[in-house]
Amino acid sequence: MKLCKYCKIEQPEENFGIAAIINGKTYRRHKCRACKQARQRERRQEVWARLAEYKKTLSCVRCGFADYRALDFHHLDPEEKDVAVADFVSRGASSAKIKKEIEKCVVLCANCHRIEHYGNGM
Repeated sequence: MKLCKYCKIEQPEENFGIAAIINGKTYRRHKCRACKQARQRERRQEVWARLAEYKKTLSCVRCGFADYRALDFHHLDPEEKDVAVADFVSRGASSAKIKKEIEKCVVLCANCHRIEHYGNGM
């Protein structure tokens, strides 16, 4: 049994991720999996909130529509695209990585973005 340093609940060692195995000895993390997952969810929500606040300052470069809920980041050069901005946020990427990916994009509203891609995959 091992005590989680965060929730203070004693749990089986299997509930703690493996940090390292050195000379046959297994070292486990101090945070249980449930606490780790809770923090990951919390962090993603924080990043989504920051992204929403940033999008509130933007508008579509084509039509000027400014409702942040319908704004997309469109990659100008598909060859430079590492991954969609939303996927970076979902995966828990750092703010620096997300910002770097956004710099490769222009902002389009959902309608203009659909029009831009219409016929590209057909």
